[in-house]
Amino acid sequence: MCRKGTSFSLRKWCYDLQIILFITILLWVIAGCTVFQGNENRDNLSVLEAQSLVPFTICLPTYLPEDTESTPRISYYADIGAREEARVRLRYYRSDNQELAFEVKQANSPNLSQQVIRDTQDVFILDLLRWLENETGRKAIESQVVTGVTAYQEHALAYELFEVREPVGTRANMVIWMRKSVLYQIYSRLPPDEIKRISRSIPTCANSSASTPAR
Repeated sequence: MCRKGTSFSLRKWCYDLQIILFITILLWVIAGCTVFQGNENRDNLSVLEAQSLVPFTICLPTYLPEDTESTPRISYYADIGAREEARVRLRYYRSDNQELAFEVKQANSPNLSQQVIRDTQDVFILDLLRWLENETGRKAIESQVVTGVTAYQEHALAYELFEVREPVGTRANMVIWMRKSVLYQIYSRLPPDEIKRISRSIPTCANSSASTPAR
């Protein structure tokens, strides 16, 4: 349309349109980069560093399975810097072979409740499958796995235990519960009784930075 054969006014209109389109695309790219850079993602934090970033008390488990390192590797994430919905990820590794023993996620979730968790169990099963895929390097296909969900109550708190039971090589568990506005999740390939014991030790943690893990 902007070829030489067209009139001057049409060519001018065409060039102006190209400039407008270029500026629009440039602004869109800049805006997208700004949103992306706004996400906060920090790794290798201490408990005190992570605590300064979240609006809830980070609580460490006071029980650790045998041969588990006592100091977790902590990451922090918030969508577009929205610290009111920030979350931390605490990964505990085995001291003998450095394999991941279990992972604890804690997130400020004021719009979530235990009832919502029960009503959206499929979502959390998929979450466990995604975690399992990431940690094992194998793709977990829904049609090949057998899963289960068990609700139970301890310390006046309602828990949900999500399990990947089959195939044997992909077994994994996740325990979820709410305390006030904080969502707690523990992921592990440990047996269900062991992951329950870890979860029981978290609600009784009065001071996360001062707690001493038991074994």
